[in-house]
Parts: sequence; structure tokens; C-alpha cells
Amino acid sequence: MGFLDRNMLAKVRVIKTQDLAFGGFHPNGVDVGYVREGFMHAFPQIGQELALWPGKIKRMGDVYSVFMTSPVIEFKLGEVQTENSVYSIEVEKYTEDGFPFFEKMDPAEWQPKEEV
Repeated sequence: MGFLDRNMLAKVRVIKTQDLAFGGFHPNGVDVGYVREGFMHAFPQIGQELALWPGKIKRMGDVYSVFMTSPVIEFKLGEVQTENSVYSIEVEKYTEDGFPFFEKMDPAEWQPKEEV
């Protein structure tokens, strides 16, 4: 399996593993154990919010929200720490037979490529 192309949308899954700010009672219900899947348009960057966009948008008034975190403090293998929370983060990949699976996201796969 190859590296993720950082210029493409990536389907990811985040799972909140730790609450750092709300004493276990997030005002929007994003408590420990919360799971969200969506598409990232940009890799996690220190100081910026992580946004996950829904995969399907329906017409005629159906509302699909974008999931946003507080600013990212640290991004390491399989984990993103924000100002308020810690999330495990996994990226969807595919087996050689084309079956999808989720794997811990590796920051090394998301570093800007150096110009040659």
C-alpha cells in the first residue's frame, strides 16, 4: 500500500479519546467515545482547526454539518491533540483487493514534498 497523496481528499475517522476542557460534558455532545467520519481537505496543521466535511450533501434543506475541532496543538502517529481534546485519527486505505480499512494516520505521509 502506498502513501496517501496529500493533494487529494482523504476519508478519515476521528474518535475522541480524552477531554481536556469540559469535564466530560461537551456543550455539543462531543464527549469521550464520540466518533465522526468525513473528508479532510487539508492535513492537520499546528495552530489550525481540523475540519471534516460530510461525504454526501443532499438537496432541498437537509443539513449536514462540518465537524471542526479547536486548534491543533500536536499531531503524531494516530493521534491529534487540540486545545480542548485528544482524538485518535485514522485514514481510510484499501487492500490490494480493493477492500477499505482504517489505519492510524502517519504525519510523515502528510509532510509537504520537497522540490527537486
